Amino acid sequence: MTNKSDFDFLIGNWRVINKRLKERLVENNDWEEFEASLKVWKILDGFANVDEYKTEINGKPFYASTTRVFNPTKNEWSIFWLDTSSYELLPQVKGTFNENGYGEFYGEELFNGKMTMLRFEWKSINNNSAHWNQAYFDEANNEWEINWTMQFIRKEN
Repeated sequence: MTNKSDFDFLIGNWRVINKRLKERLVENNDWEEFEASLKVWKILDGFANVDEYKTEINGKPFYASTTRVFNPTKNEWSIFWLDTSSYELLPQVKGTFNENGYGEFYGEELFNGKMTMLRFEWKSINNNSAHWNQAYFDEANNEWEINWTMQFIRKEN
């Protein structure tokens, strides 16, 4: 039952444990791990929220921001990503949460010069932790390849 409070669990400050595939859609299983910090707040009377993500990747600062917008007419969320590797607002994924708190969002992303099907999943959500992953659809193997995971651990304020 999707509604404007679906992402309220994420409001606040977080330590984020990241795992990312070093290469995507090439049957690679070599992961890099790094930590980040995340701060999330509501805007637009709770119909949207914004975050600021900070980390270092390969010794260089990396910053990103996500904007999540709930459309009550369509009863769905749109999620937008912006980071310092592209400085462009990336295409959105859209989706919903079910009654068990599992969120699934789909869209497309330009990868290696080709539009690739993209999925975000939110699960294992509680007041102090949550799990997110991103996957590309691997057409060669006809399956989703998870290429980035984040484990969120709430920080003490």
